[in-house]
Amino acid sequence: MLFRLILLLLFIFLPGMAQAEVLFATGFSSVTEGRSVPMFNIGIDNPDSAFLFGSVGVKTDVYYHNAYMLSAYSQVDLEDFWWGKVRAGIGGGLFYSKRGYKDGGPEETGDDFGIGPSVRATWEIFPYGFVGIESYFGIGSLKVLVLSTQQVSHL
Repeated sequence: MLFRLILLLLFIFLPGMAQAEVLFATGFSSVTEGRSVPMFNIGIDNPDSAFLFGSVGVKTDVYYHNAYMLSAYSQVDLEDFWWGKVRAGIGGGLFYSKRGYKDGGPEETGDDFGIGPSVRATWEIFPYGFVGIESYFGIGSLKVLVLSTQQVSHL
């Protein structure tokens, strides 16, 4: 219900949404540190803007690692490349990650949070498909002495 309400508000209040496409995508994320764990991505994409939500996670008997990403982009259509349209965007995003590890002793847990600029590029090579990359450059702490940044990318 909440998802439908958000989609309705986006269609009503954002310009250019009449030409929007709802996208469902899967790919791989750097959140899982090189492990080939599929991610899920859902969003609204049009020639002027994009709004995306992504999730990736893994769980075994020894560890778990889950991450959630939310981003918004202002984007433009670029020239066609070979047989597909290229679209590029710049915007902002945030991500949250929770992980845990247990090996016979007490469980060790940790989490990451970042908010900051993000970039996105897609190459629409199929009528209903694309190849894209999305990167978040998040600032995790605003304390001057422990300014921590994290970069997360998805393919």
